[in-house]
Formats: sequence, C-alpha cells, structure tokens
Amino acid sequence: MSAYILRRATLTVPVVLGVTLFVFLMLHFLPGDPVLMMLTEQAGQTAPSSSTNISQETYNNMRHELGLDQPLVVQYGRFLWGVVRGDLGHSFRSQQPVADMILRNLPYTFTLAVVSLGVSLTLGLLLGIVAAIKRDTWIDGVAMTLAALGVSMPSFWLGIMLLLIFALQLRLLPAVGLASDWQSLILPAITLGFGSSATIARLMRSGLVEVLHQDYVRTARAKGLVEKVIILRHALKNALIPVVTVVGLQFGALLSGTVVIETVFARPGIGRMAVQAILEKDFSVVQGVVLFTATTYVIANFLVDLSYAWLDPRIRYE
Repeated sequence: MSAYILRRATLTVPVVLGVTLFVFLMLHFLPGDPVLMMLTEQAGQTAPSSSTNISQETYNNMRHELGLDQPLVVQYGRFLWGVVRGDLGHSFRSQQPVADMILRNLPYTFTLAVVSLGVSLTLGLLLGIVAAIKRDTWIDGVAMTLAALGVSMPSFWLGIMLLLIFALQLRLLPAVGLASDWQSLILPAITLGFGSSATIARLMRSGLVEVLHQDYVRTARAKGLVEKVIILRHALKNALIPVVTVVGLQFGALLSGTVVIETVFARPGIGRMAVQAILEKDFSVVQGVVLFTATTYVIANFLVDLSYAWLDPRIRYE
C-alpha cells in the first residue's frame, strides 16, 4: 500500500508540471503585452495605441522589474523555484503575494464547490436509484430525460436562465450578493451541480441495474430479503464504484467550473480572480491559480483511487 501511494504521488509531479508549462507558454505566446497594458492604463488611455505617450525607457524598466525581459526558460525556472520554496510570486497589478490572494479567495470557491457537489450527489444518486428500480417505466424515462438535459445544457446558459426566472421575475432569490449570504449561494450551486448530477445519475442507474442482476442479489432475494434491504445493504455499495470514480473527477471539474459561475453571479472566488487575471494578462496570478487547481484535481483523483479498497475489498494495491 505504501509503495502504491509513493508511486502515485511521484506520478502526479510530471502531470502538474506539464499543466503549468502548457499554461506558461500559452500566456506568453498569446497576443497582448501586459507591460504595455499597464502603462497605457497609467497614462489614462483606454487601450494601447501607437500614439500612447510611453517612453521606451519606461517600458524597458517595467519589463525588467517584472522579470519579463528574461528568457522564457529562466522565467519558468524562477517560477518553479519559487513554488518549491512556497512562493507563487507577486501579482503584476496589485503587487500582492499570489499565495495570499488564493488563500483569501479560496473559502468562497471551496464553499461553492462543496455545496455544488452536495447538490450533484443528492440529485444524481436519487435520480439514478429511482431510474434503476423503476427501469423501463415512465419514471425511468423522466429521470433519464432530466439527466440528458443536465448533460446537454451549458452551465452559463442555465445560470442566466435561473437568474431571469428566480431573481428577476419571481424575486425569490438574490441575483448577486455577498459571499457570506447563504441565499446568494443557492442559484450558483444548483447551476454548477446540475450538470454533474446528470452524469452521476446515468452511471448510478447503469451500475445498479447491472448489480441487481448478479447472482448474489438473486440469492438474497431467494432468502426472502425485502427489496429495500437488498438495494441498501448489498447492491448500492457495489454500484457506487464507478460513481466514486466520477465524483473525484467532478470535484476537480466543479472547482474549474467556478471560473464561469463566479463570473455569471458576480461572486468572489478563485475563478473570478483567474478571469480578471487573464483579461489583465497578470501572468503570475494565472499561473498560481492553475497550479493550485491542477494540484487539487490530482489529489482528488488520488483519494478516489484509495477509496476503491473500501468499496471493494477484492481490490489490492500491489
């Protein structure tokens, strides 16, 4: 077991490095000069232009201060060395430490992701179990139709529709609000969790239908156990294995999905901070957020792999 954990932990390093390298290169090769953007704003202009009153010396000095005049290999090496020392650098714009910015916004994003995962699991498992028990009936059809809708609807479109109906028309919930206000969390959590619940519902249904046809379930029925006990005590646990696999992936997807949802609902968080940093080409903030999200994603999948042994004792890590 310890050898397996060590091997998996070692394999996560190149994955995270690959993600950070890809994002680093994308940021530097995309159009737009962050130094020119900042100097243009400081000069009181709305956009960079050939008529901007910025001297070459000022431009070069700022590039030197930000370390952007160094070769890309040196810049990436400095970023990795900072990560090893627990330093994600400073924001080009605010000069605040990126690690502090992430920690300050993390509770908002983490709360939204966890509540969304709760919505996703509750709705997904309920729809999947009901559809499996009532398979090939109209109830099964309704449940799977809802699942298909959840998979096919873009989250930003669903969020806008929920805002129009429940916030603007019915006025039941706030359209935007403080992150500490639980009512402002309802619509973003439903928006983010609904798509994931559809995937879980479909997996839960197919897994439970397959398990209910296994020999040990037929044996349990032959012994006279009621269907409710058979499902809860014998079938559900084995049917959860593929669902658990997806839940680990879904949590990472929910964290990255907050980029859109926090922007739609004007909520504070890492996602909204990343969008703002991308628009402003604040490289150090984007790299820090990507590194944090990728690491969280990898750790979540690692924990999912370890949970297999609890769900199915036949699995051994050798």
